[in-house]
Amino acid sequence: MRYLHLSIILFFSSQLWACDICSSAFEVVPNERKSSFGIYYSTVYRLGFPQVQTKHSGHLNYMDSEVKEIFNVYDLRYRHAFSERVFGELIVPMRNTYMGLNSYKRFDRWGLGDIQLQATYRLIQPNPETKINHRLDITFGGDLPSGSWTDSMNQIMLDPVYQFGSGSFDFWLSTAYVGRFDKFGYSLNAIYRRNTNNALHFKFGDAFIGDVSLFFILDFGDFKIMPRTGVFYQQGFAAKYRNQEDLHSGERMVSSQYGMSFFYKQFQFNGLIRHVLFHQTRGVEVRQKYFGQFALIYNF
Repeated sequence: MRYLHLSIILFFSSQLWACDICSSAFEVVPNERKSSFGIYYSTVYRLGFPQVQTKHSGHLNYMDSEVKEIFNVYDLRYRHAFSERVFGELIVPMRNTYMGLNSYKRFDRWGLGDIQLQATYRLIQPNPETKINHRLDITFGGDLPSGSWTDSMNQIMLDPVYQFGSGSFDFWLSTAYVGRFDKFGYSLNAIYRRNTNNALHFKFGDAFIGDVSLFFILDFGDFKIMPRTGVFYQQGFAAKYRNQEDLHSGERMVSSQYGMSFFYKQFQFNGLIRHVLFHQTRGVEVRQKYFGQFALIYNF
C-alpha cells in the first residue's frame, strides 16, 4: 500500500470546494467550470509497532520497534477548463518523508515526487430548470515516474514506501457525483488506482477509495463559508514482488472527515481533516493517527 497516493485522493475536492462570488444557477457548486491554480499541503501521521520483522523490501528490521512515519506532500496544481465539459489537471508534488524508530530520527528527506496528469469529462451537466441540481464527472489519470525510487541510506536501499517515486507508470479512474438543493449539497466519490511493476519487479498494491459527504453554503456577499462532513473509506491491496504477493501488506480504513472552505472573490482557502474510526492492517503498515489537507486556490 502506497501511503503517498494521498495527493490523488482529493483531486475532486478542488472541484467540489470551488466557489465563485458571481455564482451561476447553471452550476451545482460555483466556479466548477473555471480554471484554477492552487498550492496544496497534505500530511499523514502514522505511529505504531509493525507486526512483522521487515517492511516491503525486507532490508530493515522493525520488529519490537515503535515506528513513527510522517508523509508530507506540497503540490502545485493547475486545472485548465478546455470547455464546459472537458478539464485537464497537472500536479507537481514535492515530498517530505520522516521516519523514526523508538523516538530516534532515522531520516528526514525531501525530493520531487511522481508528476501526475489527469483528464476529466463531465457526463452530466447541471440543469438550471430542476430544483435539485447535479453533475457527474469521470476522470482518468496517471503518474509519470519522475521521482527518485532507488535511494539508499548507509548503502542499504530504502523501503519503497519511503522513496519519493514508484519507478512505474500508474493509473486511476474516478467518478465524482455532486448534487445541490438550495444551500445544501451532497457528494459521492469513488476512485480505483491501478499500479504497475517497476524495473525492480516491485508493485505497490492497487487501491480503492470512496467517500460520501454533505456540505452547506453560507453566503455573506463577497465572503462565503462552506462547511463539509462525511465518511471516507480506503482499501489497499497487497503489494507484489516478482508477481508474488506480500501477504503482510494491505490495509482497510474508515475515517470521518470534516472540512471548511472560505471564499473571497476569486480566492479560496480549503481545510480538511480525517479522524480514523477503523484501521485494519496485515502487519506491514503502521496505524494512521491523522490526515490533513490544506489549500490556497486562485480561480480564473
